[in-house]
Amino acid sequence: MNIGEKDNFYRKVYNPTNNNIVCSVCKQKTFGKDQDFLYHLRRHNEYRLKDLECDIPECIFRTDTKAHLQQHMKHKHGDPKSSDEIERRECGVTRKDGKKCTFYAYTLKEITKHREYELYSHITQE
Repeated sequence: MNIGEKDNFYRKVYNPTNNNIVCSVCKQKTFGKDQDFLYHLRRHNEYRLKDLECDIPECIFRTDTKAHLQQHMKHKHGDPKSSDEIERRECGVTRKDGKKCTFYAYTLKEITKHREYELYSHITQE
């Protein structure tokens, strides 16, 4: 959205008769302050900043709040406490067909979860 489009957008949602701002996306909320409205807009996907990224290589998760990033790190990656805990780990197990498993992950939680899930197809540790 360029500057002219943003100006036009804000003119559409601002209601000068009662000094309330109405969200053009959900049309249900009204806001007395611009900052409250801008905070609300970030709830709608097209207005999210998503400037925080996951630290795990190859993970594409992005969000606009630290709380969401912390929740993602905890539930998806096992909440690594430092960058020392983030390293590429290979499965290192030979499958029943004799081929080495090619799975790898960057956190202990992910590699452990894989090994537990794939236990039926893995037979010997290398």
